Amino acid sequence: MKKVFKKHWASPTRIITTKSYKLTFKDILNVLELVALTWIGFFLINFLYDFAAGMEALSEIDKVMRGY
Repeated sequence: MKKVFKKHWASPTRIITTKSYKLTFKDILNVLELVALTWIGFFLINFLYDFAAGMEALSEIDKVMRGY
């Protein structure tokens, strides 16, 4: 976030400066990158979990077929 200083005239002899934050395009891209990485991580973990469950099922079928 970018700091922005705004000047306000309180009276003819005084100036008040306030600080505010301004969203920049870089901030929006950082948030989108975080969201994309989170979704990619979730789908990768989900895929690996499903793959492990499938391998376990194939192992059980192999044990049944071989008669162990």
